[in-house]
Amino acid sequence: RACIAAEVLSHGVAFHGEWDRYHRNGTPGWQACRDGTVSGGEIISDILTGDQASVDEVGLVLAAARQARGVPGPEQGMHAHHDARDFTQADKARLCHNLEVCQDLLLAYVGRRTRTSWCRPMSADEWARVHALVAQGTCHHDRYRAFNLNHLFSGNPRVEWRALGNTLNG
Repeated sequence: RACIAAEVLSHGVAFHGEWDRYHRNGTPGWQACRDGTVSGGEIISDILTGDQASVDEVGLVLAAARQARGVPGPEQGMHAHHDARDFTQADKARLCHNLEVCQDLLLAYVGRRTRTSWCRPMSADEWARVHALVAQGTCHHDRYRAFNLNHLFSGNPRVEWRALGNTLNG
């Protein structure tokens, strides 16, 4: 754990290794914390902009974890929260429709991860429920789906993509 923090910090990237905490503490920068589903802990980023510098930063942190002999377990994997603050109601409905239509294609890239208890595809009935909820301006369903839409109507609207595979390869 200390090796991961030292490597990331040596590149001038903020990293806080508070491995005994559960969840982020609000301090800017990458944070390492405890997670009941991950034996060694979880590494969480700030909201990234999606530019090349952000992509490079993710690669740096994953490389540091590999160098420290970190390995993802068979039911563990990356997930990302994508900003939806500027989405209209129609945008949110279209996003859900597109995810439903493309779910099998998107999940084909992550293989076995989608067969775990933490990241499952949605059935047609579940998608129908999601569409009905989104039409009502809410969306609460099982968060352990490949696409967690529970925060789509929160004060900080976002979609969590849980289906990113169990890899430390940036």
